[in-house]
Amino acid sequence: MHEVLNGLMRIAAPQRPALAILPTGSGNDTCRTFGIPFDLAQAAALLGTGERRRFDCGECNGTFFNNSFATGLDARVTAKAVEYKVTKQRDGMWLYLTSLMHVLFRDLEPFEARVSFDGGESTPTKALIIAVTNGATYGGGFRINPEAVPDDGLFDVCDIDALGLAEALWRLPFVITGHHTRMSVVHMSRHESVTIEGDTPLPAQIDGEVLLEPRYEVRILPSAIECIVPRRS
Repeated sequence: MHEVLNGLMRIAAPQRPALAILPTGSGNDTCRTFGIPFDLAQAAALLGTGERRRFDCGECNGTFFNNSFATGLDARVTAKAVEYKVTKQRDGMWLYLTSLMHVLFRDLEPFEARVSFDGGESTPTKALIIAVTNGATYGGGFRINPEAVPDDGLFDVCDIDALGLAEALWRLPFVITGHHTRMSVVHMSRHESVTIEGDTPLPAQIDGEVLLEPRYEVRILPSAIECIVPRRS
């Protein structure tokens, strides 16, 4: 779907076809975001019974995404999930949860970067995760930005401070269920653009694809993609 989205976004807007999604991925968070059923037959039926609605699209360094961009811990989890999907035949939240546990116990390292929002002044930070999303979930159902709305013209951003293993483990259930947003180590905000820059290349993920760049410029493209989704009652 990530590749199809990038192909569609390179077509001029007046000629751009609508995007239809079938739930055959390892996480299917885009289906959650757009309300597409996880039953394959029901999702296919939407091609004839659904309606077209416009949603925001994200862009990072010239690559488009519809659901999530994140740097830090998430990139290492994504890389491990790609491995586990093949070697252990896992999918869904179980795939990402086991990948996360591997990284927490073996590769729990914060990252240092300079971050700016909406073209403002950059601020140095030391973080475990910075997650920029259109949708409420990623990683097969982790409610990282539970109040995110995919068509409001804004990203929801979750910035989690550097944590030790014990602190990360006891907070994990709250992140899964979306009850972490009021913790003192968690910083929630909404923005049209985010720039993250490091002194060395920073690992990141964009809709589950792994990136490694020293600078990420992320911006929202309001109502840029038309999708086929269930009709509103």
